[in-house]
Parts: sequence; C-alpha cells; structure tokens
Amino acid sequence: MFLRHFLPISFMELSDYIGQPCKTMLAFEFFPKKPQTLELKKISQALKKNGFLLELETPVFVGVLVENTRASIFSSGKIMVKDTRKKELAQKIAKKIVEAIKN
Repeated sequence: MFLRHFLPISFMELSDYIGQPCKTMLAFEFFPKKPQTLELKKISQALKKNGFLLELETPVFVGVLVENTRASIFSSGKIMVKDTRKKELAQKIAKKIVEAIKN
C-alpha cells in the first residue's frame, strides 16, 4: 500500500517529476517521483491568481490553457500537456504551471 502525502505547493519543482510521452494519446506526461495528493481547489486558486485560463475544474483534475496549449493537473500530482510529444514544449508548459502554483 502506498502512503500518499500532501506536497506543500510552495515546494513543487519540475525536478520532482519524471516526464515521458503518453502511450495512449498525443500528450506528454509528468509523474511525481513520490506518491502524493494535491488539493485541487488550492491549485485552481493559484492558477487563477496567476492569470491562467481554467477550462474545467473537477474533483479529479483541473484543465488549463497555457500559451494556447491545453494541460491537465490531476489530484495524483500528474501533469499532462496535451497535443504534443515535444519534450521541450511540454517542459516549458509544465514549468509555467508549477511556477504559477507555487507562487
């Protein structure tokens, strides 16, 4: 059994994630290195505060638009950057999300 812990938002860094192309759709995924649970209400508030356009908010994930690129942030901590398999673009978008969340 995995013990999940709440990662304090202020300590999130992209280096806390492992990135890889999605196996089932055109997307690039970033998985947290340690199991965690994010409080999506706080994530949504931080993204809105930093000017991000939220497309969808559910109990499981938040959909956001970043520089005309769709992304999802899941309660498990996973970040999915959609419509690309380009690592550099996906990292740039994921980093913007992580930076916005921790500010």
